[in-house]
Amino acid sequence: MLKTSSASLSLLRNLQSPLHQEVRATQILRRVVHPLLSKTWYKKPRSLTKENYIYVCEEETENRKKPNIDVILTKFVEGLGNKWDVVSVRPFYGLSHLIVPGLAMYATPENLKLREKMRVETADLGPVFSTRTSPVMIRMLKSTIIRLPMNRDEGWTVEPWHLRIALRQAGITVPEEAIELPETPITGPDYDGKENKVFFATIYVNKVDKGMVPFRIQHVGKAVRVDEGRKCPSRSCQLKLFFQSRRQQFKSSSRKDSNRTEHAGSTRST
Repeated sequence: MLKTSSASLSLLRNLQSPLHQEVRATQILRRVVHPLLSKTWYKKPRSLTKENYIYVCEEETENRKKPNIDVILTKFVEGLGNKWDVVSVRPFYGLSHLIVPGLAMYATPENLKLREKMRVETADLGPVFSTRTSPVMIRMLKSTIIRLPMNRDEGWTVEPWHLRIALRQAGITVPEEAIELPETPITGPDYDGKENKVFFATIYVNKVDKGMVPFRIQHVGKAVRVDEGRKCPSRSCQLKLFFQSRRQQFKSSSRKDSNRTEHAGSTRST
């Protein structure tokens, strides 16, 4: 027979199932029918009726949304801010994605004093951007290859307005002053040497942050319009061509019928 000590037995008795753990939560209730007040000369307070035990739940603190927490970034975090910036994030995200990996610390008074000291003494602040969304925009531009259509019949040299129109066709609005071409000029047409070749141009975001954007040269047989961005004709264009062909067939058939009637009338007169 298995013998166990008294200490182990007590631990087994006190062991609770993980499905039956205590949860600290508060429910704020409101009484529907308020009890009547007791007089001062009553020996006992007025007894409550069954209507006085009806309550309405006003709020459950378990479902209350927790407020954001302020953290101090110890490194540059894309989409949040630069080093030593104070940002407000959700508690779970701040703890699991920033504080535990060592990217941030709590914004306590001691840490705020340390932040001011480190910002003054330390010169290395890491990569610094004008806004917290500019690195996201730069990363998106780097990962997108922009199609640059150029004429294959006439000579050309790539200029900033070519890139501006190509970016607008891709859904990106960039002013011409924020585009910087490479030092070596790109000329054409050169179908054998430059078709589908990729080169990089510099795009300035907020006039401060710069990123390298890839462009792919593609020769076309006609001058591309500014608003031309579709590879295949639309449904409306197909319908127009269909109706035009049907109109031409109707006109040709009506001409044949008129020629037949004229020929029949001439034979009858003879």
